[in-house]
Amino acid sequence: MKLRIPFILGFLCSAVMLSAQKLTFHQYTVEDGLPSTYIYDILEDDRGYIWITTEAGLCTFDGTRFDNNPVPEYESEEIINITQDTRNRIWFSFLNGRVAYKEKGKITELGPFFNTREDGKKVKLQIDNIQEDSHGSIWLLSKYGGAIKVKDSENDSLFISDKYMLQTTGPVALLEQKDTVIILGSNGFHWYAGKNSGYEELDDEVLFEGARFVLKNESGSWFSSLSGVYEFNLAEKKVKPIFKEFENYYKTGVNSLFRDSRENVWIPTKTGLILLGRGKREPEVFLQDRFVGLIMEDTKGNYWITTQKDGLYFLPTLDVRTIGQEKGLTSNLLTSLVRDQKGRVVVGTDDNSFTVVSGLDEQKPIINFTGRLSVKKHEIYRVLLHSSGNVWFFSSSGLFILKKGSAIPEKQSYGASFKTGKEGPDGLIWVGASGTAGYIDKTGKHNIAIYERTYGVEPAGPGEAWIGCTDGMYHYKIGEGATKFDFGFLEPDVRDIELLDDGTLWLATKSNGLLLVRDGKLVENLTQSDGLPSNSCKQIYPDGKYVWVATNNGLARMDSKDYSIMVIGNKDGMPSREVNGVTKTGNTMVVSTNKGLAYFPDTYETFTTAPKILFRSLRINEEDTTVLENYNLDFSKNNIKVAFTAIASKPYDDLEVQYMLEGLDNTWLPNQTGLAEYPSLASGDYTLKVRAKSRNSDWSEESKINFTIGKPYWEEWWYFLLWGLLVGTVFFLVSLGIIRYSRKQDEIRESLKSSRLTALRSQMNPHFMFNSLNSIQEFILIQDKRSANKYLSKFSRLMRSILDMSDRNRIPLSQELEALELYLELEAMRFDGELEYEIKVGEGVNPEFKEIPSMLIQPYVENAIKHGLMHKPGDRTLTVSFRKQGTYLVCEVDDNGIGRERSMQIRKESPRRHTSKAMSVTKERLELLNSVSKDNLNVEIIDKKHKDGTAAGTKVIIHIEMNPSRQELE
Repeated sequence: MKLRIPFILGFLCSAVMLSAQKLTFHQYTVEDGLPSTYIYDILEDDRGYIWITTEAGLCTFDGTRFDNNPVPEYESEEIINITQDTRNRIWFSFLNGRVAYKEKGKITELGPFFNTREDGKKVKLQIDNIQEDSHGSIWLLSKYGGAIKVKDSENDSLFISDKYMLQTTGPVALLEQKDTVIILGSNGFHWYAGKNSGYEELDDEVLFEGARFVLKNESGSWFSSLSGVYEFNLAEKKVKPIFKEFENYYKTGVNSLFRDSRENVWIPTKTGLILLGRGKREPEVFLQDRFVGLIMEDTKGNYWITTQKDGLYFLPTLDVRTIGQEKGLTSNLLTSLVRDQKGRVVVGTDDNSFTVVSGLDEQKPIINFTGRLSVKKHEIYRVLLHSSGNVWFFSSSGLFILKKGSAIPEKQSYGASFKTGKEGPDGLIWVGASGTAGYIDKTGKHNIAIYERTYGVEPAGPGEAWIGCTDGMYHYKIGEGATKFDFGFLEPDVRDIELLDDGTLWLATKSNGLLLVRDGKLVENLTQSDGLPSNSCKQIYPDGKYVWVATNNGLARMDSKDYSIMVIGNKDGMPSREVNGVTKTGNTMVVSTNKGLAYFPDTYETFTTAPKILFRSLRINEEDTTVLENYNLDFSKNNIKVAFTAIASKPYDDLEVQYMLEGLDNTWLPNQTGLAEYPSLASGDYTLKVRAKSRNSDWSEESKINFTIGKPYWEEWWYFLLWGLLVGTVFFLVSLGIIRYSRKQDEIRESLKSSRLTALRSQMNPHFMFNSLNSIQEFILIQDKRSANKYLSKFSRLMRSILDMSDRNRIPLSQELEALELYLELEAMRFDGELEYEIKVGEGVNPEFKEIPSMLIQPYVENAIKHGLMHKPGDRTLTVSFRKQGTYLVCEVDDNGIGRERSMQIRKESPRRHTSKAMSVTKERLELLNSVSKDNLNVEIIDKKHKDGTAAGTKVIIHIEMNPSRQELE
């Protein structure tokens, strides 16, 4: 009976006005990276870093991580005050009385300072406050009555001057009135105007201490004291207490004073944070029973609150307010909600209870009524406001109807678990349950349409509806049955369906984001890649211009035309990431979450400025280097490490950072470590680019650092010139030797033929030398010094052998074998181990055999490699054998290459055709040798074939007839 009476009276008799709603504060402690939860001071610098001074040392916060060593010189030191002046110098005052500032990476220390009292006692001044006046002078304000002005001399060397000691002790505050600087003490003030100065006492009745934080007002200046808040009027030379009507809120002691950009006044106290909202009669108190030291508003509109023992608090906005169980809700886990015709909101919970709240659109919420469906702890999945005024509750314990004028919901005998329900234009109630979907007609009969687990229904017209199930969506029409919609490869678990005025069906799914269906076709699939905070969507609420989507990672507001998305998450004021439902009353959005009810103006916008990229440090070859825009580095300084950070408008967890080293890779790569490492850059020009985006922002501008890595000496022009001179010299010497040797031949009878023979031989040797030098150069370019040295050693031995042979037309067989061995070793190295060769000397052949024509065999070996084996994939083998056959020495050059026919075809198809003269030169040389020396030299070339007729390689047989009078074979 106690529940029935207030409901009959319209939820008003038991109404409770909520005088103070919560704001969503986020706490940071040592578990998050703070060095200590005992905080002295806080500052936002010109780059966007948040500096925090704690009992255990100094740290900075970039919105993602804490850096506990931003100034290594002062690691773990107790810094009690920090500020930044107009010259971007960061000032520190220490507990031990020292003062320092950091400018352009350099630390300058001042102090300690002392004051001699009237009794002659020398007292060290602890600098409690550092302030800058309108002329750019720095004032150090201290306990024990000390004020020190710091200024720069003409040569910019900093010195201390103009010490003004107050006649009374106690902390001081600095105020300015026109060109006058006023230093306020506990019961007097010292004024300073150029060369004029003086001291005046205040009324004995006014005695305050702890003056520090000053706000300019129309009639004077406000400042905080441990005993309250005061106003100082210079014209009247009086100090009077203000906000006396609120002194019960801060009677435990005021720690500081702050006025934000909205003209709200904040008073941190020893027992909480007081907000005197502009135009409001009553203050609000937050963070009760906490020692709140300071509050700061950053340049993005966020609030940062320091405490002693409770760490740092972050407050993103004053627009999002919350109501929880401590304010009258039956539970903090709110599963569903609906707005009635009078603008009240009915909220369902996870324990089968519900609450009716009004006044949310007027920012004066009132809990009108609370009730319960049953004594069992079950979840209310959906709340429906019927056209009759009755409220329908769909819960895991059944379907309940709260009839108009009644206080107790009545359970309907339709089943055990209902998930959803909506009223159609013909009065039918379409419902979804744990195993079925259907409709309840006007007679109250429950009709089954399909047997599927159903979470979403949407009437499509009289007698028809869309039904969203765990395995997709059906269209059902009475008398025609159900038709399953074809999503192609998708099998969505549909949780809610909404039909917009333009005929588009919006589907919220459990794991596939949002699906948009128009004219019987799937037209869009919007997911996290499109800006949704999660692919797990729960409820859709269209309000005309926007479509609001409740997800398990925040609330999404989507433009129904261009699908642009704004997300409101827990770092934007929501009490929880888990959003279960959303509705609108008046101009106020109301959201049910796992941690209470949230509401905010429908015009609320989260900050959308792109993050700012800052390069924190740069290391070259493991040495710290000043961060610059451009670097020109020697080729040996190619180990680069760059640390960077992205400072977002709010400390988002989903900050996305990408980087690219243009010149190495033109692809944007994800980076969450804040470090780009390149241990061995090749010579060239590079640009490191970094960009970032946070929730609700575009990509930031690219921050860049340019690097130019110089070439190594082996890539410089002079190095190639030196090698050219060396090759030219060797070539000249070899050619000169050959020419001189040739001229010693039969100068009378065969002079013409001998000169032609010398010229032909000079054409063969340089060809091989150029190939070898190219191989050496290739090893050098890839920095394989060991192979280059090995190759160069063998090449020099071969050159010596060639030079030795250059003055003779005939040489011993052993010398020819040695040259061939060196040549093949070099070619094998050039093939990187993919060439196998063998040189055989048969029985009966003396290696010291004399007067074999020099360099006779090498062209055929070279031809076999160049034209037969070079283009062959797989194994490459070459055999050079010598045997005795009668009066002939027979040499066979046998390869398993591609054959002459295929080799000629490749040369014809090559875009860079090169006419090989090796064989024509060799043929002409044989003719000359036969004509000059009367040797009977002949060559036979055999094209080897496989059984299937394909080329199996080439065999060259060279017959050299021996003159027994000059040589012997055995």
